Amino acid sequence: MALESGKRFKVSDLYLLSYDDFEHAITLLKEWRLDRHYSSKFRLLDTSMVALDGKPEA
Repeated sequence: MALESGKRFKVSDLYLLSYDDFEHAITLLKEWRLDRHYSSKFRLLDTSMVALDGKPEA
């Protein structure tokens, strides 16, 4: 929730998790980061397309 809302999260709380839950949390962090990377790339591509021909890609 903190990642999506931009709220602060104490990284030290990850230490309190079991090993399996910690691994799951790390996997979620990786997926979230990758999704944000691709999301920003798609926005940039869409903006570029609008600049080139005046209409967004559908």
